[in-house]
Amino acid sequence: MKTSTPLATLGPLATLGILIILVLAPAVRLSAAEPADDNPFGAAPAEGAKEPAAPAKPAAAKPASAEPQEKDPIVLTVRSTNPKSADQLVWAARTVLDVNRADEAKKYLKQLADQMPAPATLAALEKEFGAGLFVRFSGEEKLQPEGKQIADAVLAAAEQARNDPARLDALIARLADANPETRRMALTDLKETREPAAAAMIRALADPQRAAQHAAVRDAIAAMGPVAEGPLLAALDASLPNVKSQVIASLGRMKSRAAIGQLMRPLADRESPAPVRQAAEEAFRQITGAVPNSGEVERFLTQEVRRGLTDMLAAKDDGQSVKLWTWDEKQRTVVAAGVSKPAALRRATLRSAQDLHALFPESSESRRLWLTALLEWAKSESGLTAVPPLSQKDVKNQAAAEGAGPLEDTLAFAMETGHDAAAIGALEVLKGVGNDRLLAGGAGEPRPVVRALRNPDPRVQFAAAEAIIAWDPTKAFPGSSRLVETLSFFLKTAGTRRALVGNPRSDLAQDLAGMLKEMGFDADTANTGESLVKRAIATPDLELILISDAIDGPPVKDLVQQLRHDARTARLPIGILARGPKLEDLTRFAADDALTLVFPRVQDKNGLAIHVRRLLELNGGKGITPDERIQWADAALKYFARVAGDANHYLFPEVFAQQSAIIHAMWFAPLSAPAAQVLGMLGSPEAQRALVSLASQNDQALPPRRAAAAAFAIAVNRRGILLSRGEILAQYDRYNQSATLDKDTQNVLGSLLDAIEAPSRTKQ
Repeated sequence: MKTSTPLATLGPLATLGILIILVLAPAVRLSAAEPADDNPFGAAPAEGAKEPAAPAKPAAAKPASAEPQEKDPIVLTVRSTNPKSADQLVWAARTVLDVNRADEAKKYLKQLADQMPAPATLAALEKEFGAGLFVRFSGEEKLQPEGKQIADAVLAAAEQARNDPARLDALIARLADANPETRRMALTDLKETREPAAAAMIRALADPQRAAQHAAVRDAIAAMGPVAEGPLLAALDASLPNVKSQVIASLGRMKSRAAIGQLMRPLADRESPAPVRQAAEEAFRQITGAVPNSGEVERFLTQEVRRGLTDMLAAKDDGQSVKLWTWDEKQRTVVAAGVSKPAALRRATLRSAQDLHALFPESSESRRLWLTALLEWAKSESGLTAVPPLSQKDVKNQAAAEGAGPLEDTLAFAMETGHDAAAIGALEVLKGVGNDRLLAGGAGEPRPVVRALRNPDPRVQFAAAEAIIAWDPTKAFPGSSRLVETLSFFLKTAGTRRALVGNPRSDLAQDLAGMLKEMGFDADTANTGESLVKRAIATPDLELILISDAIDGPPVKDLVQQLRHDARTARLPIGILARGPKLEDLTRFAADDALTLVFPRVQDKNGLAIHVRRLLELNGGKGITPDERIQWADAALKYFARVAGDANHYLFPEVFAQQSAIIHAMWFAPLSAPAAQVLGMLGSPEAQRALVSLASQNDQALPPRRAAAAAFAIAVNRRGILLSRGEILAQYDRYNQSATLDKDTQNVLGSLLDAIEAPSRTKQ
């Protein structure tokens, strides 16, 4: 059966003829259908005779579901071709779409989507019609979902066909063909394939069996220009000198300024094979006109690393990925992966830092910069959460091999420059390789690890506390009170998300607090700047602060500065709600504070939600989760229990001054048992009173009450009964009144009396 021919395959005159015939065809058919007369023999009527009127015909009823009669000649023409094959359907969809008939085009695309041809056919469609048409299909709203479905399938198939290794290898082989036109066409096709073609050519350079192609490949890859730079720079990590020297030669021929930094090590490394060094020297002459000396290499790489570390602080993840090329030694080729822009920047900075340290290992600055870049990269890759700790074992081993001194130096540098991830990583490694000698300060000044307890980043604070706890010091050291204060602050968690609202008008503050409550925050309010600061430093659960420009005592600008100078609030996102005339002034004030936003006063929850989301995004998703805070508090209680359990060994009287924080933690269910244990070890009157109080509360869960009763027995055993006579009698009354209560409650209350009576029984 002969298939219909697409209109696109006909000549312009033939196409015009078809359109004319189709337009005229209805009139011709109507003329043929008209009766000449009523004479059955067909004789003409007599001259002057009147033709009889034709009998009236009833109008045919139009079905309710019938479509309106199509009148567009283009649509009718396309329909008449009866498109069936993939190329015919695409042609048909394009033709009717060109006359603004998306509804008709959608039908053809649906036919194509229903049959979904093989990848080879789809790739041929892209080659025949061009990628632009399918991008158009994907973007036209009236063609969805079929338009995007077809476009995605076609473009993916075309990409796969272009990147097919067999195709690329065939093109690369033609680069050495005797026919210059064959070589030119092969290079053109390779250029159109872009980076995958460059990767394929690098794979050819790494194959000794294709040595006959290498000269032509070097010329071709150099001719590709900047598009080949990424794969070529990644190939500089190849271990084979022949591959590396050829890659360097290609970079030199294309005068790649992006390669300058990565050519420094092949040039200056004494262990570089002679062909590699010579290739690097020639590349520098081609790119810069001169070969740098050792001092210039060190200065250049140092500047590169410092610039990269500075850029890291401002880098934001906008959700867009960039292509990062790396060398795969096993496959002897380069591979690409999509990573975030900050991740790509960290990797590039680490590369420069590794080269700097390898070339100048005796330099304390090169070691410091390298460790900072290494730990910043590794910790960011594994996650900032200090639990679990740094996961890359090879990184930990590399850093640990440098020793405690360089790591302490790196910690100080990382905190000074604001590289929190590197500081956390340094502390985690120091935890394993350091000891309490790192706590002994000179002239009474705290060492970097102790200073880290006051770092603005809570994760740095906790990592420092963990390191000190691991070293298990038994005596006070310069700044030792900071350890207890930091751990006590963690104990104040309630495991919730909290916000704070500052406004001199209580009604407006409460309105905002109510909106925040609907967003999942427990919100507190303050009417003065002073009370706001007190509330802000009272809890580790605070995630953001909203302040009205009308607040006073101190005013809003001074208030923000005060919050920024306290480690407990230095990294909190702050939103200033400003009115008309103050909006511009406060916006200028907040311009230099990356964690402060100024926005107009909001009227509803939706408006507030937008601003809250913007505020939380300011810290780059590094907010502390409730689970983290609970883990920190649990670790603090375990340490306090250790110290309180052996007061003669641990000379830290500061722990006894934190009873209120420990008692507060005991009333929070997840921390109740470990907090009760600490209070039992302390055994003070306040501790015994708190333990008895919790154990006697019938509305509390049974496990915390049992833990409190057991801890009370420990307290009495260690320090005797320190309750007043009235408190003891009240406890007997509670037990006597429990006759109607459940047996578990009676047992808990009875165990309290057993502990109270234990000293008397011992004396007897």
